[in-house]
Amino acid sequence: MVRLARKHNIEILAYDPGACKPPAGVQPNIDNAVAYFTKIIAFAKAIGSPMVCLQGLSNWTKAIAAY
Repeated sequence: MVRLARKHNIEILAYDPGACKPPAGVQPNIDNAVAYFTKIIAFAKAIGSPMVCLQGLSNWTKAIAAY
């Protein structure tokens, strides 16, 4: 993706991974959400994106009664 963007002189303005929800078998809790979104942020940084959309946090927290 980065190589193609550079080849065509396209600036990456943001990274949007879409609706982020726990993969099958992953418990939706705060610790797993932080780990998941940390990977998304690291990927956005790696591709040189100055912004990242963090959609879907409620998918990770809706099962937490006190949240």
